[in-house]
Amino acid sequence: MSLFPLRIILFGSYAYGNPTKESDIDLFILKKTHERRADRLVQVKRIVYDSHSTMPVSPLVYTPDEMEERLRIGDDFIKK
Repeated sequence: MSLFPLRIILFGSYAYGNPTKESDIDLFILKKTHERRADRLVQVKRIVYDSHSTMPVSPLVYTPDEMEERLRIGDDFIKK
């Protein structure tokens, strides 16, 4: 299974260099797709599971159109 993202951005405690034992890996994934949001998340979770990673991953998977809409409405998270 392949993801083919346009961009992957690490954010959160690992990105800032201050993870704790309870930290997960926060990923913002930009992907050109027509899949439903839930299906995108399942796909990423399967890739992580198949890699046998023991680190919890919290992905956010947006399409370029969704990201543009979030920027248009002033989403501070997306702006950063």
